[in-house]
Amino acid sequence: MTMMPAPNTIGLMSPSQRPLTFSTMAVIAVAAYNNLSVSAALPAIGDDLGNLAWLPTVVTVELIASAIAVLAVGPIIDSIGANRVMRFLLVAFMGAALVAGLAPTMAVLIVGRALQGLASGALIATVMAAMGLAVPVHLRARAYAANSSVWGVMGLAGPAVAALLLTIFDWRALFFVNIPVAVFAWFVGRNAFPGPTEHARAAKSDRVGITLAALFTVILLGAISALTWFTPLLLVLGGLVLWTYLRYERTANDPVLQRRHLFAEKFRWLHITAFLVISGGIAANAFLPVYIKAGQGASTGQAAFTVVFMTVGWTIGAFVSSLMAERRAGEWVIQVFSLMLAIVLAASAVVVGLDLPLPLLFALFMLVGGG
Repeated sequence: MTMMPAPNTIGLMSPSQRPLTFSTMAVIAVAAYNNLSVSAALPAIGDDLGNLAWLPTVVTVELIASAIAVLAVGPIIDSIGANRVMRFLLVAFMGAALVAGLAPTMAVLIVGRALQGLASGALIATVMAAMGLAVPVHLRARAYAANSSVWGVMGLAGPAVAALLLTIFDWRALFFVNIPVAVFAWFVGRNAFPGPTEHARAAKSDRVGITLAALFTVILLGAISALTWFTPLLLVLGGLVLWTYLRYERTANDPVLQRRHLFAEKFRWLHITAFLVISGGIAANAFLPVYIKAGQGASTGQAAFTVVFMTVGWTIGAFVSSLMAERRAGEWVIQVFSLMLAIVLAASAVVVGLDLPLPLLFALFMLVGGG
């Protein structure tokens, strides 16, 4: 009998594929740090640049741009390959970090953050595409788990690094530190990412579809970011934009998102499950700092620290599920962890309702992250 070789110490792939692994993890680290660290610097940014009303935009513009980039980069990867796209995007990301770090005004900083969002969103999509193309099927679960764990590690390290940089330097250092990590990812992965496939085709960007999808994303984020009198109006407007896109998709030659990608039987329940699991877990995690500060009288710093518990659970869950996926069908793993998440969230509600000891709630939130 031929035995399958045991995974090496990093648990992922052969030595020839390690550059891809290290490069994808470095890329994810850049994107995760960029997403998680800036919030810590908002007070310092406001003190330096003024225009405090625009501070929330420093965070939200990056998220919006990232969501748009994920949609737009797909045809380009298909056309010229993940390798060239990755190299260009890392250079673009470094340029955006310089714009943000050298920003003399809040307006320039917001432009830099938008550019960072475009680059980081497209980088994440490129990493996902590269792993799907280059990683063997039997190692793919571990590859995704390794990259997922980077988000967990950066959830701990990102705010800590940000706090250290703010103590020694100023808020601009938070953006400059991205550059050496991006340089490392560029050199390690410059020849590791896959090139064009044999079915490569000329890139055709669906500008109308991307515009409608971007508009829907902006409206939806605006509707849920603050519940006010105009929230229902924004939801109605978002529904109209979605209806317009679905009408457009029927006649477009190559729409950026096709109806079958959303509603086909093999995708439909996957989308619904992912939406419910992620929204339930993230919503609970967003509630925890508010409860700790308002309900338990903790300081802002103590309340912010509570995100660590879900982050640690997220990292552990990523590795555990990847090991389970090697022995069980993916659907079975999803069902087990979804059920666990539902039970743990219900138990967390009981702990809050009965005002039970906080260590029990923190332990449950580690399980929420694992789910």
